[in-house]
Amino acid sequence: MIMAMIAAYLVLLHLLFNVFKVVKASGRNQIIVTIAGCIGIFMFWYVVTYNQPQSNQLLVYRTTVQMVPRVAGRVIEVNVERNTPINKGDVLFKLDPRAYQYKLDRLNAELELAKIRLNQATILAERNSGPLVDVQRREAEVNSLEAQVDSAELDLAETVVYAPSNGYVTAMLLQPGFVATQFRPALTFIDTDNVYVGAAFKQQSLQLAQVGDPAEIALDRYPGRIFSGTVSRITEASGSGILAANSPVPTFTEQGTPHARFFVQFKLDNADLAQSLPPGASGAAAIYSSKGIQQTSMIRRVAIRFYTFFNYILPDG
Repeated sequence: MIMAMIAAYLVLLHLLFNVFKVVKASGRNQIIVTIAGCIGIFMFWYVVTYNQPQSNQLLVYRTTVQMVPRVAGRVIEVNVERNTPINKGDVLFKLDPRAYQYKLDRLNAELELAKIRLNQATILAERNSGPLVDVQRREAEVNSLEAQVDSAELDLAETVVYAPSNGYVTAMLLQPGFVATQFRPALTFIDTDNVYVGAAFKQQSLQLAQVGDPAEIALDRYPGRIFSGTVSRITEASGSGILAANSPVPTFTEQGTPHARFFVQFKLDNADLAQSLPPGASGAAAIYSSKGIQQTSMIRRVAIRFYTFFNYILPDG
């Protein structure tokens, strides 16, 4: 946008000096007016950026869930297709349950036998025909088997994997016959109940921005269209400036300290559009700060529309 303003200014100078000859076309005048105009444009653009910031680093984020089976087994059913809507609670895939069913049946049989032995030991103890320690040993045996039965029932239930929320599966390689490994991801589930539209802004341009400020969103997948929204969150922190507990000393590259940007999240007024956006959709966002100079908002509105219409010419950004 700033280059377009400079180009327009130079065209205007050409018309004034060479075409209409309103100003004397001396070398000195041309140099002074050109330099002064370019400086003025840069200063004006700085004021616009400070009061009504824009970021061309907008992305749509969604939560992904690694569907990790708690038990291992051979896949016998895959009940979903890629990029097909899935409702919460729908079956994603099933593992062969026979080994876990056999184990559960065996433990139930052992538990019934242990209960019979406990009953016999109790009767003998009441008649003073058997030691009390036998009763205690049989009770411990019953308690242990009941715990094992509960664990076996849980393992059997885990052979069926359900969708944790509404969403879909993409890039799915899981097929019947595959062997799912315990605690290893079998497929990636994309949650569609929650969508996050956010952009990375330069730190100095967020000094006047605050939650609730109106915003405009331009999405690359919808050239020529502008969507309204509001600022829902400003994260005044960057991952590059956070120290992990096991690494308290910051590290720097040869390029020096990185100029980190802060994340700003937006809420689109069109909720249906927000829910339909795929993860990774990109674009630009402009914030119209209520604390800023409102007269500069018109320039920002022109700039973001310039961005979205330019997507017709360069659809790949």
